[in-house]
Amino acid sequence: MRLPAEWEPQSCIWLSWPSLSSSIPSPTHPTPSHWQHLAPSAIAQQWARLAATISLSQIVAVNAPALWHDHIRASVQSAGGNLSRLHLYPHETNDVWCRDHGAIFIQEQGQVIATDCQFNGWGGNYAPWDLDNTAAQAMATAQGLSCRSYP
Repeated sequence: MRLPAEWEPQSCIWLSWPSLSSSIPSPTHPTPSHWQHLAPSAIAQQWARLAATISLSQIVAVNAPALWHDHIRASVQSAGGNLSRLHLYPHETNDVWCRDHGAIFIQEQGQVIATDCQFNGWGGNYAPWDLDNTAAQAMATAQGLSCRSYP
């Protein structure tokens, strides 16, 4: 098994849109407990700018509730993004840290494989994490990859 370096070619960058999908129905109102010091619309606007910047050079894949996809497209477009490189997936998450709850993509014998390390909210410190814990498998499925789970 081999974990490619950050600077090696990649097919996309994954983000999770800020949300608390289980209780907040709007794409502009992220998880209040994590973002109390900022206005909800400012957080979503910054995520749109991040996605727009990435989309200028490569594909950005976004985990977000399906009912938010139109709003996300409009926000990324307003931020100057390339919508042809914006790929939205109906994967709901509890928090934004895709690098922590999402799949880690490795190579084995020339093939890309996703790994799922069973996210637990950083040792149970940030509940809920039930939706975050489904992200890795959903990302693997969306890419047509096999996924190995590790406790």
